[in-house]
Amino acid sequence: AMEADNPNMNYWVYVNNLFLVIFCVELGLRLAVYQCSFFYNEDKAWNWFDFAVVMTGVLDQWVSDLFVADHDNSNTQMSDFVALLRILRLLRILRA
Repeated sequence: AMEADNPNMNYWVYVNNLFLVIFCVELGLRLAVYQCSFFYNEDKAWNWFDFAVVMTGVLDQWVSDLFVADHDNSNTQMSDFVALLRILRLLRILRA
């Protein structure tokens, strides 16, 4: 929301990338520890959800930049979807 209200504040891209890197490291560590059972253990629904959120964020933040030439006029629908998924990811905290 701050990014939309203050488009001249260019540091939001760096903040978003920082959180995405943290989520990628967390997911990578969990995959290294649990290996294939990550997708089939008792928390498989949350693990699949986390995997989808992180991969969607990677696609939105890093991969889509490779294909979009004009970043100022790019479609923000994917960004809105990723923001919604990140908010829903906070439900993991509430389930405990």
